Amino acid sequence: VYKSHQNSVEVAVEDLEFRLPVDTVELSEWAKELHNCMFGYVNTIKSGRSIIYGVFRADELHITEYPDTHVV
Repeated sequence: VYKSHQNSVEVAVEDLEFRLPVDTVELSEWAKELHNCMFGYVNTIKSGRSIIYGVFRADELHITEYPDTHVV
């Protein structure tokens, strides 16, 4: 789903782990687990306009979306 340079931004900070979905199947599973419409971002992800991270804390999944390709 993501370009190789974007994969390098997966990190762990204290008790949070920030991960990118490995493919559209995983993104779909995250959307089902959280009961939201994040799968609708597939085209904006593929075009490079959005990045969706899975944010995990104590094995609980949370999602955050960056509306452009610049991560601060």
